[in-house]
Amino acid sequence: MFDIIIKRKTLTIDCFTSNPAIIEYFPIVAANKCYPDWWKKLENHFVTKSEQSGISHNTPTLKRCDGLLSLYSKGFCIPMWSDLIIETNGEGEYRYQYSADEMNPVVSHSQRQMGPTFNNMQHLKMLSPWMIQEKTGVDFHFTGANWNLIDNMFKINNNKEAFL
Repeated sequence: MFDIIIKRKTLTIDCFTSNPAIIEYFPIVAANKCYPDWWKKLENHFVTKSEQSGISHNTPTLKRCDGLLSLYSKGFCIPMWSDLIIETNGEGEYRYQYSADEMNPVVSHSQRQMGPTFNNMQHLKMLSPWMIQEKTGVDFHFTGANWNLIDNMFKINNNKEAFL
């Protein structure tokens, strides 16, 4: 029998910002430091009784989900760098206010760029003050921390008709 040992390459991710307060108060952190409170309280499984056989067995919870485990064990989090209020009027117009001055703007693509599929939605982008670079060509996916925003996750990502 052969043992094959493959040494993983070190992945270096360089992160830059021109705002020293962001570095000090809102540093980028490993995602395993950002588990939401509901996750920490969740049991690994619950007992289910089969309707067919009457046998009780353990059923895993989201705490055993491979996708979420990978998200939190391999990712990193960019904390929100300022409180932010956003107001929309349902007509594609919006306004915003950060609690900190000199923050990157909140911007939007025009409706024509997105086509008619998103007519009933408001698309906004918060431009991060961080510049992130990796030199070997590893692809990254940047997404909102929906699982950490449990109180508002459906309001943020769904169309307005879901709340009428």
